[in-house]
Amino acid sequence: MLKRLISGFLMIVIISCIYLYAPEAPRNQEETALAQTFVENEEWFIPNRHIPDDLHVTEVGQSIADSKGELTLLAKATEIAPIVVGPIEVMIKDVKVIRVVPDNSMMDFFQAYTKKQEFDMIKMSVEIHNTSSDTVQFTPVTRLETTDGEQKTEEDNLFLEEIQGTFIGGDVKRGDIGFILNDQARSTLQGIHIFTSDAVNTNGTVFEQGKKIEINF
Repeated sequence: MLKRLISGFLMIVIISCIYLYAPEAPRNQEETALAQTFVENEEWFIPNRHIPDDLHVTEVGQSIADSKGELTLLAKATEIAPIVVGPIEVMIKDVKVIRVVPDNSMMDFFQAYTKKQEFDMIKMSVEIHNTSSDTVQFTPVTRLETTDGEQKTEEDNLFLEEIQGTFIGGDVKRGDIGFILNDQARSTLQGIHIFTSDAVNTNGTVFEQGKKIEINF
């Protein structure tokens, strides 16, 4: 009788150990893809200091509001091919046309760019990587043109987040580039053209001339 009790107890312990330490069942493909997408989005996203956080604003017509104001998505472009200029690689996560109604606490910042209480703008989330060991001078957007004929220069960029200028070897910088449109975005706005600077070393030698990129909404 005692032997049976001991044998039964040992069997329970063994089964419990197998259950506790068995490897976790692998995720199905859909769960893995969703998890990977989430990680990639979180890695890309750096909350903007001046407009509402738009990480989860992905559908045209969708709006969000927080302490910085209100934002509505009017158009977007994703799946943009990397831009390579010499040793510089520019990854554009997305380009969004958004309507912004800033909170009163944000108005002082925008007064230098517009007197409007509500405005449309083009916003790009970018990552820039210097793939070489050299120090490179580079500006991701020196000029922007819309298909409606509006033009902007790098001086019009709202978000001076140190993602242009000097890139030491191996540098990776992420942030936003934004341009307020003079007029409300029209339904005829089909896309933009952006122009990068040349990629130049500290001695002024050009690795490669700047590129022109077409992005369609």
